[in-house]
Amino acid sequence: MITSNTIKHLHYNNEPLEFVCDAMTIDLGTYCLKHKLISTLESTNNRFRRKGLSVSEMNAKEMSPLKSLLIVYSYHHNNTQKVAEVMARVLDADIKTPQNTNPEEHQNYDLVGFGAGIDSGKHYRELLDFADKLPQVNNKKAFIFSTAGLTGEKKLAKDHSTLREKLESKGFRIVDEFQCKGFNTNVFLKYFGGMNKGRPNEEDLKHAEEFAQNLKGNEN
Repeated sequence: MITSNTIKHLHYNNEPLEFVCDAMTIDLGTYCLKHKLISTLESTNNRFRRKGLSVSEMNAKEMSPLKSLLIVYSYHHNNTQKVAEVMARVLDADIKTPQNTNPEEHQNYDLVGFGAGIDSGKHYRELLDFADKLPQVNNKKAFIFSTAGLTGEKKLAKDHSTLREKLESKGFRIVDEFQCKGFNTNVFLKYFGGMNKGRPNEEDLKHAEEFAQNLKGNEN
């Protein structure tokens, strides 16, 4: 008896589509094949229409990993650099500083992270100045991260607001934000040994890794 498993490759618009139907008799297999093929073609058509891509272009896009860049300004104790390195390993991302990056360069990437320590309630001026120089984009994905002496949901929202507004005004879409504590010896704190010594610690970096994993899982 011929079963539907003998039919594994179909073509649509002269391009191959992968299709496998559970082994059945030819009568039931024909029904299964017809039902699933219609569903497959409708789904394929909808995806192509939404993105304006051919089958080959869509396949290439879905097989290509997200290309990521982290722009990091890490001062004093390299707190934010430590976080960036963990994220970069997960995302297979390049890490660059604002001083050594052409503002046009981010256009070669699908996802861009912007990170620095927090000084007086906002990211370091070097990163904010870099954001001012960025060219206009159209809905490019970005994320924001930082290290700070004090943290919390409201603190993150306030600390990131200046950079967030600058990036959104340039056309970036902020997909997520991250903040953890960092060792701080600014101003008078240095006379008392600083605060948050040893931060970011192993747990902080684990959270940074999980944050990056989530970004990677939602890359499409």
